[in-house]
Amino acid sequence: MQANITIRKVENRYQPPKRFTLKVEELIKSKYSKDFNTLPRPTQFKIWSRCVTSCQSCPLFLETKGPLVPTYVEKPKALFIGRNPGKGDDTYSELFSTEASGGIIFRRYLRMLDLRRSECYLTNCCFCTTKYNRAPQPNQLAVCSEWKDLELKIIGIPRYIFAMGNDALRLFMGQSYPAVERVYGDLYLTRVLDTDTLIIPLQHPGFILRHPEEANNTNTLLETVSKIIKNPSHYNLPWGE
Repeated sequence: MQANITIRKVENRYQPPKRFTLKVEELIKSKYSKDFNTLPRPTQFKIWSRCVTSCQSCPLFLETKGPLVPTYVEKPKALFIGRNPGKGDDTYSELFSTEASGGIIFRRYLRMLDLRRSECYLTNCCFCTTKYNRAPQPNQLAVCSEWKDLELKIIGIPRYIFAMGNDALRLFMGQSYPAVERVYGDLYLTRVLDTDTLIIPLQHPGFILRHPEEANNTNTLLETVSKIIKNPSHYNLPWGE
């Protein structure tokens, strides 16, 4: 399968939770007298991280060491989102750890895109690992989606979102959306939380580990996306003007 790149302009399909996470509200009220939105973003992120770390809203917290929260990045150039932390991430307490096989492939992704890890925000749809790396249940993903909305508001939507895997793609494109392998090469220009962004469906590094024959297709995609990032005006992206 060759990665023939097409940029499609689509309507925003990201559906944020209907209610603000109650645990975050309670923590803010108990710790701060002023409105959460007036706090510096790094402080907001610390509060959010504490809440996620202590989350016991689904049984996953009993299976592993608990939620593995991302590292704060100020004004990231790109956002990479996967399904949930793998065993290696849990072992080394770092998302896409370079000590793990998947992290080594992810490092290659960044190198091909000419991006530094420090300028990218790395996260997952679900913050906990699972036994035997099984897929999180829909209700478990739903719990994490409540944390996700506030997370994205704090970080701010960057110009490029790399949706690594089906769950990540469907978070933004809707739960009935086709699998990544069926839309590989389609890039989606849309607005998420009132910000123009380009969503790039991408195979997760773990998928490449299991299917090394797909590496060339991913490399082709990344090479083209690298050109888009370096010259967005050539591809008629609104921030390239």
